[in-house]
Amino acid sequence: MGNLLARTFEKIRFHYQYRCIVNQWVVGISRGNLEDIIRSRQFNPDIQWALLNDAGHQQADPFILHAANGSVELLVEDFRVNDNYARIARAKFDSNLRPTGHKVILDTGSHLSYPHIHRENGKSYMMPESGKSGKLNLYILNEQDGKPEFKKTVLDLPLLDANIVKRDNRYWIFGVLRSAPP
Repeated sequence: MGNLLARTFEKIRFHYQYRCIVNQWVVGISRGNLEDIIRSRQFNPDIQWALLNDAGHQQADPFILHAANGSVELLVEDFRVNDNYARIARAKFDSNLRPTGHKVILDTGSHLSYPHIHRENGKSYMMPESGKSGKLNLYILNEQDGKPEFKKTVLDLPLLDANIVKRDNRYWIFGVLRSAPP
């Protein structure tokens, strides 16, 4: 009973904080050349916002999965307040950068975010943040249907916002070590 009461209280506290303090997260997409922006020191893009029209639903942490023929596919953190955790979703945009699709592709029942993508040998891998689980897992993305398939646990550590870099045939992982539960 105590555990149920604690979870209920946490949900109520989170809803209160979310509605009163936290801004709505949303993903925006725009075309532009980074070199031109740096050179001109001006950033005035036409941004298309992937609005979900729901105060209890947020998206964040976008990573480009594909960009071809003007259309773009992103992997994003997909957070729903009622569930109090996020999943990883695939968001699609047409050649005018208007949202055309949104589908959850990974739900572990625990908070997932920051779906970092690493490409190697023609394959795409994803390492979403799953700090609450205490593990950093690697998934291979199926190119046919976009679904992630679990490959292996990379670290038994609660690493936040992990990035992997390959240099001189060695892999380096950068992130923030979570020290204690929130």
